[in-house]
Amino acid sequence: MPYVQQRVVDSGKEDPATVLDLLLKHAPESELSDLRTLALRVTHLNMAAIHTSSIFLTHSLFEIARLPAPQLALLRQEMDDAVAAEGGICSKAALSNFHLLDSLLKEVGRYHMQVSVGSSRMVMQPITLSDGTLLPAGCAVSLAHEPIHFDTKTYPDPYTFKPFRFAHLRTADGDTTSNVKHTFTHLANEYIVFGTGPRACPGRFFASLTIKILVYEILREFDLAFPDGASTQPQPFAFNGFILPNQKATLRFVKRDMK
Repeated sequence: MPYVQQRVVDSGKEDPATVLDLLLKHAPESELSDLRTLALRVTHLNMAAIHTSSIFLTHSLFEIARLPAPQLALLRQEMDDAVAAEGGICSKAALSNFHLLDSLLKEVGRYHMQVSVGSSRMVMQPITLSDGTLLPAGCAVSLAHEPIHFDTKTYPDPYTFKPFRFAHLRTADGDTTSNVKHTFTHLANEYIVFGTGPRACPGRFFASLTIKILVYEILREFDLAFPDGASTQPQPFAFNGFILPNQKATLRFVKRDMK
């Protein structure tokens, strides 16, 4: 709270340098004295930006630990080749060629929902839907993830985790370098991990790059395995509409022999 108060005092003296500065710049004048609300907004943004990426990474590592050896070898080989083509640097250009990892991450988002409902919106004026349902002004509406992400018309065999599902779709639809429809960060009505419309998650590109770098560095150094050779994804737990990775699950990181 003291930090928030100081930023309120300093606001307007320089260009916004932090998220809090941006909040202060665009906050109504009446809210500038409400330090608790301003602090809570920063907390909410931290939850949206940090914890979602760590949850995504956790699910991804769990799924990678379950990959059959041939699929894991393909994943590693593609990443190694992409980095080698960039002179051994894990650059943005190299990351753009991690097609198999991109597919795995998108499948993680489809299969492991972080929320049961999302993309909430407030109805500003009464709306009548095509089936006659009336949405009065002031009510909140949300999208249910499971009916969308497990729709058999869109995703054959939806209750099976297929790490390369979207890589195969990209290949089937043409050149993988230009086909973005099946990429991790692409928005679609059939894939709402990042929301939809003009207010979809703006940080999804940064999150994608961050997670890919972390997975690459981890797999370069370690082999992953569940204790006792288990191959079943640890059961997640849910509370208040959120779905989180199993907090009691353990994963073994075994240092690879790089010789």
